[in-house]
Amino acid sequence: MRIGGRPSYDLTVRRWTGAELESARHTTDLRAGDRVHVNVDVAHHGIGTASCGPGPLPQHTLEAGPAVLRLVLRAL
Repeated sequence: MRIGGRPSYDLTVRRWTGAELESARHTTDLRAGDRVHVNVDVAHHGIGTASCGPGPLPQHTLEAGPAVLRLVLRAL
């Protein structure tokens, strides 16, 4: 499959769901399933939570709001 989009986008492809990833204590707990999960994101919040250091810089802070992402999915 080919995925194209505007504006730019982030893409994650993996053999487990986000819920499975979140509940795993270690990467060895993850088992590849029979499906491939594709997540497409229009933006990401910067790294840092300020729990033990600084939060993300202002230019890397993502605020909730409307967004438009146009995608084209094509079979190869």
